[in-house]
Amino acid sequence: MNRLIMLLACWLAFFTMGQAQNPGCNALFQGTQIANNQMTFQPVSNSGLINPVWFWDFGDGNTGFGATATHTYAQPGGYVVCLTLGDSLSGCVATSCDSIWVQGTPTSSC
Repeated sequence: MNRLIMLLACWLAFFTMGQAQNPGCNALFQGTQIANNQMTFQPVSNSGLINPVWFWDFGDGNTGFGATATHTYAQPGGYVVCLTLGDSLSGCVATSCDSIWVQGTPTSSC
């Protein structure tokens, strides 16, 4: 997996060297819990991007690609999720991280 991350970083660096940063370039995202230990993530805005690539780090050693990502955590708790966004044609490279709290299975209070 580390090799994949390094390849993505090299690809982004190669295609964005010397290009002006897109003023609409940002990697802001939101996450929503959709089931026990399961979250879905999506970027807030990607205006002005021509050929975007999204790389997600879910904060538990797992990663994903794509505009929208769904991930199931092994355990409930706190995680730091990061989105790296790159666009070789517009020159956009941005990373944003945010803390999330994943709820587990509710317990009964009987």
